[in-house]
Amino acid sequence: MQDKHVVVFRANEDSDVFINKIKYPKTVYQIRDKGTPEKNDIVVDSKQSLDWIIAQHIIDNYDNLPDYTIFSQAIPDDHVHEMLYAIDSTFTGGYGSFAYARSMYNQLHCAYRDWE
Repeated sequence: MQDKHVVVFRANEDSDVFINKIKYPKTVYQIRDKGTPEKNDIVVDSKQSLDWIIAQHIIDNYDNLPDYTIFSQAIPDDHVHEMLYAIDSTFTGGYGSFAYARSMYNQLHCAYRDWE
């Protein structure tokens, strides 16, 4: 069993911006009617909420869930800055957790501005 996994929800976003840069095993859910699915995408109905898709992913994979799973949008910049760094820091435990990645970025960014 893999101990780290990323689940991404994709509409019409370019996979090269974020998805293809993830170095951990991943599952990509393509929202139907919102874009063109790629080879290994799992196509889900556009009427399903993200909460429903998350719950269904957990139910479908219950016996094989990894120790750590991050669920993310395909373009998460509105919520978390430096997403790949946030994933690495969460999975390695070296620099914080995914839940606090945005506040850490904001604190460092504000502190850096004060130094200028």
